[in-house]
Parts: sequence; structure tokens; C-alpha cells
Amino acid sequence: MIDMVQELKEKSISGYFLTLIPYSKEFAPDVVRLRNNERTSYFLNQSFESTLLSQLEWTEEYNKKNNDLYWVIQSNETHEIIGSTSIYDIDSLQCEKGRFILDQSNAAKKPYALEAEILVIKLAFEELKVSQIITTTRYDNTKMESINKRFGFIRIGSKMIRNVEYYTYVLKKQKFDPKPFEKILLHWQKREEVNKNGG
Repeated sequence: MIDMVQELKEKSISGYFLTLIPYSKEFAPDVVRLRNNERTSYFLNQSFESTLLSQLEWTEEYNKKNNDLYWVIQSNETHEIIGSTSIYDIDSLQCEKGRFILDQSNAAKKPYALEAEILVIKLAFEELKVSQIITTTRYDNTKMESINKRFGFIRIGSKMIRNVEYYTYVLKKQKFDPKPFEKILLHWQKREEVNKNGG
């Protein structure tokens, strides 16, 4: 498992609309920009302003870990860094999905959130071979709650994080069916191709 995680820390994952690029210190300014967005800070329960120094310190700790995968999300159209996502606390049975950020100015333009989530979930089940994925969302993050439920996540409890309630969800491998979501992405792809061809 350790070797697999280290290998994946060097591997980009390409979708139609976006690419998940392994996080490294060169992307620290992008992550600082994304994390300091007011909406993002609220849902991450971040009570402090992220700085380049604090992000670089976090990067040093991340590089030492062998159970943590973190990516920046790059738009395939503009090559702009528009978000980040991660799976961590990885072991032979499960992992946790989180640290998901998507620049709201890009969120509605294309199905970036859907594709990023599918790529991460499929990697966890198909390459890391975990049997379940855990995720936690702030109690009032209704958009993320809706996305998780569509994928098949079931709420199993809650916990307090820095005095704020977060709901905990689990997705079992046998309950995840990517086909309906891949059909949605395919529909978007075909529409994009028609638009590119002037249809």
C-alpha cells in the first residue's frame, strides 16, 4: 500500500474536463488563494488566514506521509488551477475523502465537481482497493451533502470539529455505481464537441 501511495503521488489523473495534478510546493500559492476564499474558509471551518509560509510548512509534513494523496484541480480548457481534492488516512480497508475546494467562479461552467469526485472515488476503489470511503461535511453544507448522497454515501454519525458539527458519511464499494454519472459526463462531452464544431 505504501508503494502504491508513493507511486500515485507522482501520477496525474486525466478526465475530459479536468486533470488532477499531484500537489507539490509549486502549487502552494494556488492553494492559499483557494483556501482564503470566504466561502471556502467557512465550510472548511478555517478561522485563520492561510499564508504561503503556513502552506509550505504543511507541504513538508504532507511529503513525509505515506497515507495521504492531495491533488490540485486543473481545467483542461484554460489550464487554470481551479480547486483541490484529496484522499487521506489510507489503509488497506478504507480512506477518507476531503479537502475538496472548487473556485465558485468556475463551478457552474462545466461538471468539474462531478468529474473530480468520480475520479477520486474510482481511484480509491479500483487502484487502492479499499472497501469503503469515509467523508465528513459541515452540517450546513447542503450542496456537498447532496453530491455525497447522489454517489451513495450514507450518513453514519456526526462529530465536532473546532466546535462545529460535521456529518460523517460512508460509501461502500459495492454500493457505488459510476455509470449514471459517466453518462452525464458523456452528455456534456458531446455537447462540448458540438459547440467546438460550430453546431
